[in-house]
Amino acid sequence: MNMGAAGKVGGLVVLFAALFFGVLAVLQTSVFKKPMDTYWVLFDDAGGLSEGAPVFLSGVQVGNVQKVSLAQNSGATITLNIDQGVQIPQGTVAVLPGSFISLGDRQLHLKTPAESSGFISPDNESNPIAGVLESPMQGLLPDADKTIAELNNTLIAVQGLLNDQELKDGVKGLMAESEATAQKFGHLATTLDSAVGQNAGKIAKLMDSVAVSLENLQAVSLEVRKFAEDGDMQAQVKELMTTINSAAKEGEEMVRDLHSMTSDPELQASLKNTLKNFESMSDSGTRIAADAEVMSKNGIAITDETKTLLEKANKVADEISKAIEEIKGRAGEVLNPAGGVNLFPELDFEGDLIGDTRDGNIRTDIGLKFPIGGGEKVTFGLYDAFESNKLNLMLERPVNPALDLRYGVYASKVGVGVSYRVAPGLSLRSELFGLNDPRWDIRFRYQFSEGFHGWGGLQDAFGRTTPVLGIGIRR
Repeated sequence: MNMGAAGKVGGLVVLFAALFFGVLAVLQTSVFKKPMDTYWVLFDDAGGLSEGAPVFLSGVQVGNVQKVSLAQNSGATITLNIDQGVQIPQGTVAVLPGSFISLGDRQLHLKTPAESSGFISPDNESNPIAGVLESPMQGLLPDADKTIAELNNTLIAVQGLLNDQELKDGVKGLMAESEATAQKFGHLATTLDSAVGQNAGKIAKLMDSVAVSLENLQAVSLEVRKFAEDGDMQAQVKELMTTINSAAKEGEEMVRDLHSMTSDPELQASLKNTLKNFESMSDSGTRIAADAEVMSKNGIAITDETKTLLEKANKVADEISKAIEEIKGRAGEVLNPAGGVNLFPELDFEGDLIGDTRDGNIRTDIGLKFPIGGGEKVTFGLYDAFESNKLNLMLERPVNPALDLRYGVYASKVGVGVSYRVAPGLSLRSELFGLNDPRWDIRFRYQFSEGFHGWGGLQDAFGRTTPVLGIGIRR
């Protein structure tokens, strides 16, 4: 083969290769390339964004930057190639993150709004997407602009406070007062330490006295416990209470006899006849004498009935008095053993029978009262004894000669009470007890004789108000 033929063959090979690569380029553009939609983004500053940079939507790459060019007025226009079929919601913003050190290609992020009414139409250059260039601080810290603005405001406020002369003077005054107060506390601590050192002996004696008082209190508690646990003593007390109940029954019989006496038709007729006789006394002397004889007979009958009632009342009082004296003797044996010191030299015992006029129930209250000095007294006893057996333990303190105040435990509940002497022999007594279901009792007490009195008043004034009557003795 000559050189001319070889040159022709080489030229044909070059021409064929050029045509082949040209066809491949055309095919690459029109056949093999993925179909794309075109969108435009308008930035005030493109921030070094280059062609070919990836575009992300919700963290997924959906295209790239096709072209970066200057806008007609100002700023930069970015042409985007987005995969066909990807829908971009209305209100989407193109964000170009900033960084302090630019390494690698910049990325463009499409941030969609929380809510959208539609999608942006592709291939519409007249409706570009808004572009935002983030500062490096915003890339590191979201809402950095707001944070820096708040920090600036804070620094300005602090600077204003530092320049406030009045505030400076106030702080200086406060520091001076604090220093003076610290010095005073130091002096006080020194004085207190000196006082404790000087009175150490007295304090030790006081503690010893307190210990002795506690031991005495413990001894008294043990005696009271022995009294409560003594089976023989309980039996004797029950026997005494049985006697008191018997006396109470006789008192009821006395009341019934009094009622029967006042409702006796014969006695009523006698009283009526007596009144008629008084009316007819002015008619004649003979009639006066006759009426006087009738009145004398009626008076004798009334006197006999009254005498019978008084005998029964005296019998009831004697029975209760004997029971009280026996209880006082038993209490004295416990509280004042042979050869010991009498802890309660003026012990008083009081027993009451309170009758409910509505239901007819009778309540028995018993109590011991002893002085503790300074005019104060302690009352210990039972409310509704031998039925519910509720505890009474109250401190009585005189306010003035006519008024006494009590507080402590009444009917096993927290309670307070007052006693007011209205007149000689007549006093008012009131108790308020119970926190969750308060109850208020009001009674008048009349002293018939030494050691014998009567009650009358209202029970449970806050709730089921009931009139009550009763009698009592004190020894």
